Amino acid sequence: MWFKNVTAYTFTQDAQQQISQWQNAFSEQAFSPLTSQQLQTIGFIPPVASLPDQHLYLVHDYAVFAIKQEEKILPAAVINEQLSLRVAQIEEKEGRKVTRKERLDLKDEIIFELTPKAFSKSKVFWGFVSLKENLLVLNCSSASQSDKLIDCIREAATTLPIIPLTSKQIPTQLMTGWLKNTKAPEQFQFGESTVLKSLSEQGAAIRFKQCDLFAQDIPAHLEKGFIISELSLIYKEKIQCTIDEKLFIKQIKLTDSYQDSLDHEDIEDEVAHFEHSVTFMALELLDLIKGVKQAFATDG
Repeated sequence: MWFKNVTAYTFTQDAQQQISQWQNAFSEQAFSPLTSQQLQTIGFIPPVASLPDQHLYLVHDYAVFAIKQEEKILPAAVINEQLSLRVAQIEEKEGRKVTRKERLDLKDEIIFELTPKAFSKSKVFWGFVSLKENLLVLNCSSASQSDKLIDCIREAATTLPIIPLTSKQIPTQLMTGWLKNTKAPEQFQFGESTVLKSLSEQGAAIRFKQCDLFAQDIPAHLEKGFIISELSLIYKEKIQCTIDEKLFIKQIKLTDSYQDSLDHEDIEDEVAHFEHSVTFMALELLDLIKGVKQAFATDG
């Protein structure tokens, strides 16, 4: 197991007290497959498949959970095509214009008819709570994804007293300053990608990948007023990641040199393998989050 993207939140109350009721709450909010007329469903699944009754799994100081979402694929183009056909048929047959309300009713009818025939897709989102660090860590890379997971937890557990990591300085200004001064924050090195954003009304963005961040093009754009909205960094020569202006940590992976130094132990037992993977990942990601909090002087 490895989270490729991370959004972190700090509990404003003791995390241990919060999750003490989560096992039952998550079981009651367990995932159920879509019915023929449902467009979307979301709920908790057991983190370890061989332990179907445990919707929250404790590994040392970490409480791990998984949320599954399933949704029907109903492309807007298909719905609109059917709607146009039916509107045209009515207008030709009755010799009148179809009203806006009629269009909305027809659209609802089409969705109702097409939903049972639509294909579905599913996705599993992971998260864990560090009881020692009082942190909630979600494997997602956008506000829309994290909001969806938080809503799911809140619906099950009633309350979720958390606050996101926020920088005491504007993250874009900090990252822009690092690159202008050619000085990465302590324990970090610059990676090979960045996104520059214009402060003009058009808000143009330029993405640089696999390049020298100090090549002439990038400093020249910074001098023209562009700012850094995403920046790739390497932490302790172990973890590569990209941090954006909202402090989402994305594209996380181990560096090749660190990966090669690890002892890749084969563990056949499913539960033991899961616990080993969670422990290793949590230790590395929590250390990375600690480094990000120090670099951005975050609250929480």
